[in-house]
Amino acid sequence: MAIKPQIHRKYKYFPKGSDKKTIGKYEIQAGQIILIRYNSQIKKLKDRLPLVFVVDTDRYGSGTKAIHGLNLNYIPDGEAEKMFLHFLTKTGWDKHRKSTFPRVNIWDEKDTIAARTESIYNTIIKPLILPRYSCWRTYKYSSMSSVEVVRYNFNAKPLVEAVSKTDGKTISNKKMSYYSKRTIHNKFSSFYRGKDYQKLLEQWKKMGLKFTEEEAKQYEVLFNENKL
Repeated sequence: MAIKPQIHRKYKYFPKGSDKKTIGKYEIQAGQIILIRYNSQIKKLKDRLPLVFVVDTDRYGSGTKAIHGLNLNYIPDGEAEKMFLHFLTKTGWDKHRKSTFPRVNIWDEKDTIAARTESIYNTIIKPLILPRYSCWRTYKYSSMSSVEVVRYNFNAKPLVEAVSKTDGKTISNKKMSYYSKRTIHNKFSSFYRGKDYQKLLEQWKKMGLKFTEEEAKQYEVLFNENKL
């Protein structure tokens, strides 16, 4: 069951003025971490200054133009760090074309040779993050009053190196596991410990998450590999 949203502001990870840079909203690229001033008409909207890891952008076509991704403010610090360590086993980091700030190297309309978004969504975000934290969001371009790209200062050594070098290199699952267990721990770190996978699978289905039989088997392997 996803945990009721709680805001975990992360300003300490980008404390300097040089850790942020203003960009145009249509310059947003998948793989970035951005800070948005959001003027939604939804009165009950809890976070109007979301820190977003951008997974996909919809800039073109006749439908609603928006970005889709994870509001990192709804993920505890240590869990966010471990998530990015998981990403690093699938794809490395490169630079945003406009700001030159580091970004996770995933597919975008203007970067079609990067790793496909599915490589991190289907194996990490969907099975390991969304069942635990209610953090998936869609933000309309029309409601964004300003956008700043963020240089996030991680703690784990592999992420520090990936962000500073932006050379696209990945790390092994073994290295990811080692640093995941060393990173910041919090009261949600033991979410999977001692849990039965089949019971979790039923919980996910009740939440509306759909799985093919093949996906369920893949997630079971991931679940067993990534228990703390």
